Amino acid sequence: MATMQHGDLLWQDFTHSQRPVGLRPSEIYAVANDAGVQDLLGRMQAVSMKGADENYGFDGPLGVLNSPRDAGLREKVKGMLVALDQDEIDAVVHCGIGGSELGATCLISAAGDGRAEYHPITTLNNQHLSDVIASLEGKRTVAVKVSRSNGTKETLTAYAVMVKNVPGISGQVAILGYEHEDGALAQGQEFLGIEGAMSGRYTAFHAANLFTMAALGVDIDAFHAGGVHMLERCVSGRSIEDNPALELAAHAYALNTQHGKTVWNTGVFSPRLVKYGDWLGQLTEESLVHRPDINITTKTSELSNKAHSYFQGWREGANATFHQFVFPVNQGALLQNPDPKYAGETMRDVEFAAYLGIAQSLADAGRPSYTTFLRDTSAGAMGQLLMRDMVATVLLGQMYGLDMEFDGGMASPFGYFGQPGVESYKIIMKAQLAHLDKLHQRLGALEGMFH
Repeated sequence: MATMQHGDLLWQDFTHSQRPVGLRPSEIYAVANDAGVQDLLGRMQAVSMKGADENYGFDGPLGVLNSPRDAGLREKVKGMLVALDQDEIDAVVHCGIGGSELGATCLISAAGDGRAEYHPITTLNNQHLSDVIASLEGKRTVAVKVSRSNGTKETLTAYAVMVKNVPGISGQVAILGYEHEDGALAQGQEFLGIEGAMSGRYTAFHAANLFTMAALGVDIDAFHAGGVHMLERCVSGRSIEDNPALELAAHAYALNTQHGKTVWNTGVFSPRLVKYGDWLGQLTEESLVHRPDINITTKTSELSNKAHSYFQGWREGANATFHQFVFPVNQGALLQNPDPKYAGETMRDVEFAAYLGIAQSLADAGRPSYTTFLRDTSAGAMGQLLMRDMVATVLLGQMYGLDMEFDGGMASPFGYFGQPGVESYKIIMKAQLAHLDKLHQRLGALEGMFH
């Protein structure tokens, strides 16, 4: 099991994940010691050593992991917030989908300071957009759009609607590919550039998400410091004893491919971490599920609440789930149970006892789990958590035999930095919108059914 090192703000416990399912140490070591996996770790380490003079290696797909070293980006973000009078901002509307939103929302939920309202626009549901617009009446609002291609239909439509209909727009921020900088500046927008080789779901530490995090009070210096710390740990360690990402990836791969664990559940013991589960789900499925033989479905559960909804199936149903439990240890001033019968009992005591009951009961029934203990949900701890998961996902891509997108300078039909399946629905959507008359006919018929 990976040991804690100085500066770690998380510790992962795999003691419940092996014996109950017959997962032998030899299986884990065989996966972790694979020559291709070890070679990839070496390549990641080489990229992680690139500095500003080499643009942090951003010209290649692995460079995105080096994002937390980009001090220049942090300073630019801070300068933009000064120009926008951050302390006077009442609300931020963030128009982006997938990796262009989930990283920001994850960190704001976990470590934002609530200084302003946050409205991630991830849907074009007309009622929702109308509700958001109405709620922003009289508020000084900054509108953000995030799209590397500057062509994401949902994002650009939502942004245009917000800018037109929210009267209090006091600033506009465009986070796009660098080739769109002149156009954004000509429209009076603040601009941040997204590197061309960056895969969106890995950009939690870079431009696509960093501005909005900072605007909502996330300590981006601490977030980046946490990412750098974990990156260095995970690219220098070559064994599961000293590399948390490798330990995680090897267990997940072996349990999925050799023991039928096709549902990967993230059970979080804090409402602040629910969006982390959503972020991890997209990272996992979009990066790895690229072939019919790769069977992974992700799930997020807020515990101990959802234990009352899902636990019956987890323990007594099909043995197909691999659980990660995430428990923040430091939770602020501890609230006491006021009932004299339970003197000394705190809310955290009850939650921790529930966690122990869930994990042990599953282990007793041969159901595998592991636990990530976080010091807290601070920006630094979240930086370590997200970086561990990104490195683990890249390693899993290697274990599943997926080629990197842009490998050898050419796009690959498969790849843990690509998303060929996602693109297919966008093609159909655009084709439908090209024939609005037919689209309106179908919608009209549906409306008529309810008259």
